[in-house]
Amino acid sequence: MKNHQYYYYYFVILFFFFSFFQINAQSLEQEKKRANTLLSPFHAVYLHIYHLNPQHYRPDSAAKALNPYFGGSQARREELAIQLGQILDGNGLYYDFQKIPKESLYRDTIRKKNIFVPFPKFPEIYLEKVGHNWFYSRTTIESIPYLYEKTFPFDTEYISRILGANPIKRYNFFGLNAIHYAGLLFLVIIPFILYTPLAWFLALVVRLLSKLGTNDEERRIKVTKLVRPISLFLIFILLEFIIPIWQFPALISFYLFTITRIMRPVFAVLAVNGIIRLMILYLQKKVIENPKIWYSNLVPFMSTTLQVLTIVIGVLYMLEALSINVVGVLAGLSIGGLAVALAAQDTIKNLFGSLTIFLDKPFKVGDWITAEGIDGDVEEIGVRSTRIRTFHHSLLYVPNGKLADMIVDNLGLRVYRRYRTTLSLTYSTHPFKIKAFVEALKQIVLRHEKTRKDFFGIYFQEYGAHSLNIMFNIFFTVGTFEEEWAVREEINLLILELAHELNINFAFPTQTLHLDKITEKPTDNIPNFDTLTQSVERFLNRKGLEKVR
Repeated sequence: MKNHQYYYYYFVILFFFFSFFQINAQSLEQEKKRANTLLSPFHAVYLHIYHLNPQHYRPDSAAKALNPYFGGSQARREELAIQLGQILDGNGLYYDFQKIPKESLYRDTIRKKNIFVPFPKFPEIYLEKVGHNWFYSRTTIESIPYLYEKTFPFDTEYISRILGANPIKRYNFFGLNAIHYAGLLFLVIIPFILYTPLAWFLALVVRLLSKLGTNDEERRIKVTKLVRPISLFLIFILLEFIIPIWQFPALISFYLFTITRIMRPVFAVLAVNGIIRLMILYLQKKVIENPKIWYSNLVPFMSTTLQVLTIVIGVLYMLEALSINVVGVLAGLSIGGLAVALAAQDTIKNLFGSLTIFLDKPFKVGDWITAEGIDGDVEEIGVRSTRIRTFHHSLLYVPNGKLADMIVDNLGLRVYRRYRTTLSLTYSTHPFKIKAFVEALKQIVLRHEKTRKDFFGIYFQEYGAHSLNIMFNIFFTVGTFEEEWAVREEINLLILELAHELNINFAFPTQTLHLDKITEKPTDNIPNFDTLTQSVERFLNRKGLEKVR
C-alpha cells in the first residue's frame, strides 16, 4: 500500500513539473512567432541564437541581428555572426530570455540610451536601436575578432571544422551531441591523469626551495599538504582553457566555468594557507634559536591573521564567481558596520589592545609578568587574548584590551635578579666575628662568577629584638629561574659553611632567664681579629673563591 502511495506522489510531482514547463514553453512559443522581427532586444537576440542552433542552422538569418551598416560582405557578416555565437558559448554567456527586454522603446537607465548590455563583464557586447529595429552594435561587430582570439587562444579553427563536419554532431541527446559527451568525459578524466605527475614535480620543487631544518617526515607531510591544492589549482586553470575548445552550449559552458571559478579560490586558499604554515614553521624555528628576535611575539598573530585574511579574500572571489555583487555585499556590510561595532565593542577593543601590545612590546612570549593579580609566564599572545601560565601550572586567558590598560611589571626583562635576606646572629657573637663575617660575605659576592660586583649591600644593619641583624642584598647575573635558584642555593650554602667555620650561631626567637648570683667574674675570651681574617681567607680558598686582584 505504501509503495502505491509513493508512486502516486511521484506521478503528481511529475505532472506539475511538466505542466510548469509546458506553460512556459507555450508562453515562449508565442514570442518565437515574432522571432523573425527585430522589434526589441529580445527578438534580435533570439533571431541570432535560434538560427545558430543545429536544428535551425541558417547563418544568413543569424547575420540579420548584426548592424546592417557594418560588417562588410554577406559572407563576412555570416562569419562574424557564427564567431559571436562561439564567443557566447565559449565564455558560458547564457541568455536568460525571461530577463531580456521585449519593449521596442527600452532605454538603459544608466546611459540614458536605447541600448541593452546583456553581460556586464563583457561590455563590448551590447545591442542598440537603429531606426525601428534592434541590432548588435558596431562596437560589438568590431570587437568580435579580438574576443574570438581571447576566447580561443589556441588554433581551434581546425578542431571547429572537424566538430562542425562530423555527422554525429547532428544527433542530440538532452541537448548535447556525442562530441560534447566526449568532451565532458575528457574534462573528468584529465585531472586524474595530470594530478600525479604534476604533484610529484611540485613536491620536488618545494622541497628544493624550502629548507625548514626539520626532520624529513615532518617536512614530507607539510610539503604533501601544500602541493595537493597547488596541483588542483593549476589543473582547474588549465580546464578553463580547454572548455571553450569543445564548444559546449552556452548553458553547459556557464555551469562548467562556474564550477572551475568556484574551485579555483578554494584550492588557492588551501595552497596559500599551506605556504603560510611553512613560513610560520620556519619563523618558529628561528624563534627557538633566538627567543629575543624582534618578531617572536608576532608569529602566533601572523599565523591567525594571514589565514583568516586569505579565507576572506577566497570567499569574495567565490561570491564573484557566483555572479553575486561583491561591491554591494561590502556596501551592505559597511552600512551595518555601526551596529556590528556597537555589538562588538569588547572584541574591537581587544583587537586594538593586541595591536598596542605588538607595537609597544611591553612583554614577549616567555617573560614573567605581574599585573593586578596576574602572575606567571607569557605562553602566547593571540589576536584576542594573551595566555599566561601561572606558577600553579594553570592557564589564565587575559583579554588584550584589559591587559593593555594594566600596569605590567615585566620581571622577564630584568638585567639582574635580586636576592635580599636578613642574617640574624645571636647577641653573644663577638664584634670581631661580626666584622670578619661581613667582610667574608662581601668576598663571596666579589669572587662568585654569577653575582653583580659593582652594586650590592652587606652591612650590620640593626639590633633586633632577639638578634643582631646583617642586611644581605645582592644581585645575580642569570637569565632563567632555574639558574637563579641554583645560584641562590650556592650562596646560601656558602654562608652556612662560613658561619660554621667562624663558629657563629644564627639567632631565632628565644627568651633567656638570668639568675643573679655572686660568682667570680670569668676571664673574657676575646678572639684575635687577625686570626679570624686568616681563617676566613683559608675558607674562601678552600671553596675555590680566589681573591680578586
